[in-house]
Amino acid sequence: MEVLSKLMKDRFAMICIAFLVIVVLAGIFAPWIAPHSPIDVNVKEKLAGISTSYPLGADQLGRCIFSRLLYGVRTTVFIAFITMAVTVLIGTVLGAIAGVFRGKIDEIIMRVCDIFMSFPSEVMILAIIGMMGPGITNIVIASIIAKWAWYTRMIRSIVLKYTDKNYVQFARVSGFSRWHIFKKHIMPNTAGEIAVLATLDIGSVILMISALSFLGLGVQAPTPEWGMMLNEAKNVMIIRPELMLPPGIAILFVVAAFNFLGDSLQGAFNVKHGTKRR
Repeated sequence: MEVLSKLMKDRFAMICIAFLVIVVLAGIFAPWIAPHSPIDVNVKEKLAGISTSYPLGADQLGRCIFSRLLYGVRTTVFIAFITMAVTVLIGTVLGAIAGVFRGKIDEIIMRVCDIFMSFPSEVMILAIIGMMGPGITNIVIASIIAKWAWYTRMIRSIVLKYTDKNYVQFARVSGFSRWHIFKKHIMPNTAGEIAVLATLDIGSVILMISALSFLGLGVQAPTPEWGMMLNEAKNVMIIRPELMLPPGIAILFVVAAFNFLGDSLQGAFNVKHGTKRR
């Protein structure tokens, strides 16, 4: 309740939340909002300007840019949500096991994390996609493999911060199981800090998905995706440079909203540990 109260008082945080909710709803209800199919080609409307039928104009194949932008939420943003959710889940499970049980299992998990973290995440993602090939599924898998170790180590450090608290020690002396202690005392306190980590990092996942699609290694045509839209718009950049603005601005605003919201959550949860990402 205290955290919610702090967020309610933070107008900028509420603006970011409202904006992101609108974006998510636009993606969910895209079939009902979009005036055209995002993949149907209409050569007669090639490079059409802004009109009531085409609110943001049409691309070089006559496809509605506004419709593709709406459907792009489903690939760019929703895939980022899925990627982050799975990554955080793996990191939470392994980090909690390492932090609660410690000993040999902690050593094994941490040494494996050291191996994965010895490679720059961007290089690892490119290498994995190079081996597996481009595609939405491969982007998700590559991102999870590249990021799970960092989250495991960070969440382990968060868990360790609470395992030595007096109330946790009292529960342990009282005979409660480690699972009970983790569920009742540790997890509720760590959830806020994990949420801060995920919110601050989801913007980088969106940028990664868009960048890979822009390079032709991610989402493939004709699937609407913001990075892919930038890739297609660059082909007509000399005659119609404004076609790059809608997907570019969408990426900018969504990533900025997540970053600002993460900063607000960090202040609301009073998180003081470093949240710097690789």
